[in-house]
Amino acid sequence: MLQYTQITFDFSKDYDDQILVYEQSGGGADSILMLEKLTLKENIKKHIRAIIEPLGDYDALHVRNTDYKTDYKKFFAEINSKLDKTVVLCTDSLECQTYAKEFWGSRLKVVTNLPDTKGKTLHENRKLDRFQTNLDTLTDLFVLACSKNLYFTAVKKGWVSGFGNLAKSLHERQDLIRKLLHS
Repeated sequence: MLQYTQITFDFSKDYDDQILVYEQSGGGADSILMLEKLTLKENIKKHIRAIIEPLGDYDALHVRNTDYKTDYKKFFAEINSKLDKTVVLCTDSLECQTYAKEFWGSRLKVVTNLPDTKGKTLHENRKLDRFQTNLDTLTDLFVLACSKNLYFTAVKKGWVSGFGNLAKSLHERQDLIRKLLHS
């Protein structure tokens, strides 16, 4: 039987460490506060810029469709007329990405290599290269945030994923994007 240990610390205690990382489910708009305190390594910045710069003006879509399900086919049909020439999809679902390739054809640009996780979330799949998964996640975040127009859909439970909310918050903070990618 699989056992989980909650990662936490005593919030009332002072620690000698400069940084303590506390992880919990969620994310969203308040996660931007953490991004304000971070600096990306130069090789990470170069990688992300090398993906974004050739795209020019583009519209970006975020679809979460592994543990939380989305009616992405309906979403694509509803927004298709609003999209400009280039469409970039950031998703955790190979099934969704495959459908998008059929739906938009050459208009769709795929910027990260999505493994077939058989419907499991990226963060639950221990067989994946963690560095590459994290790099792809950061790349997707900045691709979404740097888009001309950003679209995301609610999951079937009725809310937008924390990652979608974080991308929206960063999209609204072009100053923070410049700081993180260009300083």
